Amino acid sequence: MAKGLIAVLAILVFGALTTARLVHAQAAERCGQEIVRAQCSNCHDRGLHGAPRIDDRLAWTPRLKTA
Repeated sequence: MAKGLIAVLAILVFGALTTARLVHAQAAERCGQEIVRAQCSNCHDRGLHGAPRIDDRLAWTPRLKTA
């Protein structure tokens, strides 16, 4: 009986510690500009794979009309 209780307590402690780490590991919220710099600019800064450049209004106009 004591071994079972110790096992249950060990599982509960492990679960609590794991959950605490996950909560602290979550990334802070980012603004739109930070997301664009980190993700979108990879292709849109150089026009890779047909991606329109971010500052090219003429290339974006038809895409925005169909959205």
